[in-house]
Amino acid sequence: MDGRPRARFQGAVVPDEDPFGADTAAGAAENAALFAYERTFGIRQVDACTWAHPGVGLEYVDNGGYAGVLDGARSAVTATGRAGVFGYLDGPVTFEDNSPLVAESHGYAGRPREGFTSLLDAPVGDGPAGARP
Repeated sequence: MDGRPRARFQGAVVPDEDPFGADTAAGAAENAALFAYERTFGIRQVDACTWAHPGVGLEYVDNGGYAGVLDGARSAVTATGRAGVFGYLDGPVTFEDNSPLVAESHGYAGRPREGFTSLLDAPVGDGPAGARP
């Protein structure tokens, strides 16, 4: 508007944390362009399918995390989440569990590394509370 650059999206949904394959020159250039766009306009990136590992700001699940079925698991919105993108939520987020015969939700919850901002917290198995999905 008025000749000022503006974003036309609220977020970018990509297949994983390296959507274009940084191991090629073309992929690295595409990633750089996407990441610059996200930074410039404050656009969040949603990785549709990834796992808990340092590349996404989390510890591996064998360091106090969880990997497996999440059917019926409850997570709580953090203060940061409530103050931002999840401000409309007023209680816990429960993962879908429509049938006890089918595993509908699967995921990874890892302990955050320094600099990681969690929007949801969930206790995992017998491990410590605070691992993040």
